[in-house]
Amino acid sequence: MADTAAAVFLAQARRLGDRPALHVLAAGGAARDETLSWAQWAGQARAFAAALVADGHRPGEAVAILAGNRIAWPVADLGVLLAGGLSVGVYPTSAPEQVHRVLADSGATTVVADTAEQLAKVMAVRDRLPVLRTVIAPEAGDGTIAWDAWLAMGGASGAAEVERRAAAARADDAAVLIYTSGSTGEPRGAVLTHRYLLASAASIAETLGLHGDDTALSFLPFCHAAERVFGLHTRIAVGMEAALVE
Repeated sequence: MADTAAAVFLAQARRLGDRPALHVLAAGGAARDETLSWAQWAGQARAFAAALVADGHRPGEAVAILAGNRIAWPVADLGVLLAGGLSVGVYPTSAPEQVHRVLADSGATTVVADTAEQLAKVMAVRDRLPVLRTVIAPEAGDGTIAWDAWLAMGGASGAAEVERRAAAARADDAAVLIYTSGSTGEPRGAVLTHRYLLASAASIAETLGLHGDDTALSFLPFCHAAERVFGLHTRIAVGMEAALVE
């Protein structure tokens, strides 16, 4: 487990505790900024993973995230890794057919949609996705489960299985599946291992001289290779705070 992105994340959460990890910048009609500490992030990621286990998720299965740069994205991403799954990002600008292409190609069994607009894209193509069993949405609806209810469904048995899976994970296990944008043809997916994520993060941090007191601005889509590897997992490895622009 020590050589996985999930293990590094949990170690940083234990070390940094109540320090801010994710800071959502208020925009539009938002009344105030929102902050999530490292400990809170780890707690929610564990809850997401336990819910996956309770829902029948098996190690290696793909879970897709169709969302903007908000807290749900890194919570779900690390939750998938803690459950031993393959985390798949979908561009938030995708049309329904593009969403279908990525979900079908990856074989995603679960998808997270963060807004009614993104949810509508998934529901428009759901009948053509036979392996998709669970859709997580902001609020419960016909054929969906609400985000808050999802985080609450794992229970003690799910939590125990998450710990077992995290301990059993290895560096060369597949961690994330990153798709090209599709601007020059059908999107193609690249499978990245835990070893790749950690080695890339270490190289980036060393090259740029990053340290834990730095703060990074997160505005590229999390499904983009730069924001996923250069951004999210490098920040985790260093222990940096991220300011998210939804």
